[in-house]
Amino acid sequence: DMRALEVRGPSVAQAGIAFTAVVLKRDFYSQQIKSDSSSLLRVSDASSLSQNNESPSEIVGATLGTMRLGETRFSLGVRPAFHRADDGQTIELLSMPQLVFQGSDAHSKSGADMTSPTLRVNVSTGRAACPRGSVLSLGAASHTGAQIGSCTRCRAGT
Repeated sequence: DMRALEVRGPSVAQAGIAFTAVVLKRDFYSQQIKSDSSSLLRVSDASSLSQNNESPSEIVGATLGTMRLGETRFSLGVRPAFHRADDGQTIELLSMPQLVFQGSDAHSKSGADMTSPTLRVNVSTGRAACPRGSVLSLGAASHTGAQIGSCTRCRAGT
C-alpha cells in the first residue's frame, strides 16, 4: 500500500513571479492514483523546516490544494532571500528556494502523511532576475542582512 508524491515544476523561475507546480500521487507501480480527489496538500519552504536556516524564502499564491484525480496544481511564486555585497551594488541570492508538499492521505485508513521530494526552484539572477519592464525590489534587511526580493513592474514613464 505504498504511495508516493511526484512533483513537477519549472526549470527556472523569477522572484515573486507565479509559476505552476504539479503534484501527482503515485502507487507502488508508479501509476497515478486517479481515484483520489480529496487529499489535501500544503506547500512550504523546506529550508524553513530546518532549525539552522536564517533566510527562508516567502511563498506567495495558493499554498493549499486538493487532489483532483490524483493531481494537485499549485499556482505560486517564491520570494527568495538576497544579500547586498560589501560594495553596496552587487546583490547575491543567498540560496535557491526548496519547496516541499505535504498532506494526509485521504485514502489511507490511518490517514498516513504524504511528503514529496524537495522541489528546488532555480531562481534567475543577474540581468535575467526579472522580466522585461520589471525590477528586483528588496524588503527590509533582517538581523542577518538578508532581504526578501520580488520582481515589481515598473510604472509608466520610469
